[in-house]
Amino acid sequence: MSAGKKNSQYSLFWLVILLLGCTSSSSENLTDVAERYYQTYAERSDFDTFLTFYDSTVVFEDIVSGVSLVGVSELKEFFNWENPDFKLIDSVSLVVEELYTDDNTIISKGYFTPFQWHDTTYEAMHFTTVLTLNDKGKIVKQVDWINYPNLLLDYQNRANSNLWIKEE
Repeated sequence: MSAGKKNSQYSLFWLVILLLGCTSSSSENLTDVAERYYQTYAERSDFDTFLTFYDSTVVFEDIVSGVSLVGVSELKEFFNWENPDFKLIDSVSLVVEELYTDDNTIISKGYFTPFQWHDTTYEAMHFTTVLTLNDKGKIVKQVDWINYPNLLLDYQNRANSNLWIKEE
């Protein structure tokens, strides 16, 4: 084998290793973001830090309730962490059971722990969430599927998220 061909193969080998290293590092960073985001969410004590995970132009969709919002100020109003009528029963507000990351997407499955709203206690609720991040690591889109109990959501009169479907 000629020296030029050997050097070319050697260079290709290191290029592949470098690219794999970059991919792995990028996944680790996304996983780190996801873990910090859900830790902050679970602790539910620092709303300002929680909001820093979002891009100012975030699009938020709650498929089951039919809520669609644009912008971090609308998101802040929707989440409303400062509302004194909400009380945690457990030490955390949610538990993530499964977490997947790929490119710029985080998919999580878990449950919100029981909580009290006004005088009513609500059971744990399953959730699945898809977070899409921009190149700065900020959430630009969040899509939630939450199994709300009947007392918390009027299923007969909720907004219809199926109207968001854009048929081609």
